[in-house]
Amino acid sequence: MRAWQRAVFAFWCGYCGARLPKGSPKFTVSLPLVTHDRVRCASCAYEPVPAMLPVGFPVPMAATYVDEDGLERPRSVVPASVVTLSDWKSKASGQ
Repeated sequence: MRAWQRAVFAFWCGYCGARLPKGSPKFTVSLPLVTHDRVRCASCAYEPVPAMLPVGFPVPMAATYVDEDGLERPRSVVPASVVTLSDWKSKASGQ
């Protein structure tokens, strides 16, 4: 399936490596039996950008943070205070 969408998070183009900021148009290619979608920028897409793209964004399910590459990523669902290293070691040892 091929579809034009607006980027909910910042993405990288899978062909040329250009950064796609949040809100920019992206071309998404979904293939059967492939777990990830292929993302293309407007210059690398197989078809021109449509004149009317929806402006609204779906609400992300998780809070986000900006990683070292400047991309906005979803946070973990489990807070770090819930699972500590000592808890993990005690669970692994069976205590």
